[in-house]
Amino acid sequence: MAAESYSSKHLLCPNDILFARTGGTVGKTYFYDGKIGEAVFAGYCIRFRFDKSKVIPKFVYWYTKTDTYQKWVNGIQRPAGQPNINKEEYKSFEIILPSIMIQQKLVDYMDAADFSRKDKLYHADDILDQTKNNVFETFGIHFEEYVPTLYSFTKLKNLLEIGIYCNPHSDYLNSAFSHLRENEFYAGALEDFVEINPTTSREGLHDSTSVSFVPMPAVEEKTNNVIYEVKRYKKVKTGFTIFQKDDLLWAKITPCMQNGKSFIASNMPTQIGFGSTEFHVLRKKDERIYMPYLWVLLSDSHILEAAQGMFSGSAGQQRVSDAFLKKFPMILPPIERQKKLADDVIDALEINRITRKQAEQEWRAAKEQFERELLGE
Repeated sequence: MAAESYSSKHLLCPNDILFARTGGTVGKTYFYDGKIGEAVFAGYCIRFRFDKSKVIPKFVYWYTKTDTYQKWVNGIQRPAGQPNINKEEYKSFEIILPSIMIQQKLVDYMDAADFSRKDKLYHADDILDQTKNNVFETFGIHFEEYVPTLYSFTKLKNLLEIGIYCNPHSDYLNSAFSHLRENEFYAGALEDFVEINPTTSREGLHDSTSVSFVPMPAVEEKTNNVIYEVKRYKKVKTGFTIFQKDDLLWAKITPCMQNGKSFIASNMPTQIGFGSTEFHVLRKKDERIYMPYLWVLLSDSHILEAAQGMFSGSAGQQRVSDAFLKKFPMILPPIERQKKLADDVIDALEINRITRKQAEQEWRAAKEQFERELLGE
């Protein structure tokens, strides 16, 4: 429903559970506890309220996080066109219903496991964020908190360099670029040190040649991690972006850009790769720049926020032009310092990866224990 057209009957009440009925999120659930304040539910969701004399609503919610529920979703949804599960089908889902006392015990167990998981994930991300923030802070650069504006001021020289972009992020872009240009290690525009969307030779490529392939979903957010596929050149030679080993790929389309989808193709299994057309490709041309250091800069949350100041296109398909990268003010300390800063972030990424993996393993074990308790094992 449109937010402006809701009535009191659309308001959520504590203990309501929302079930997504269509699209890529079909089967997903949300438990409303009232902590976010007054809320209404979207039209693609179905709201359920439960008789609390028979079942604890939170127990039902945790039940929907089990493998049993997910297998049911996979089996009942209609895959043709948009996946869909309607209200009557959701109502037909059968659950094991122990006594209220046992339900509460299981709810308490899952609440504690969920809190532990979120706490580990928060601290893992906090360590990484602090390490990344230290990169700019070590140069004495402190970005302001982003605040949307309806207009912005900039120097005529800057307009001549990057063109005119008028959106709520433009003022933040101008401020961020000014901070970078005023720094003692400012060395010039990024295009002086790397090629932006360079031409890549296809010499030696034949239809049967194996090449790497990277669709956008294969790229993790802000981690420099990517899962490569290997395909025949014939399958990907048209309709995709070509790149080569050690290139840096940076997503240009919303929301992938804001989410930090970027990576360096250093571990690519082949010399040549192809990927989504929604990547900008950056290739080193100056030995004074260390590409992992550049990745750290371009994956920083402040820089991603600033990049939105050069969005163009419709609301759902906005893209950052290559002018942002070409004119990006490059902070270039000595190469050894670049390596040290990048290595610190890479070490923090590894700690983050290990901690997140541990948190997810513990969460998986908790859900399995929940099901075993239901079955009396």
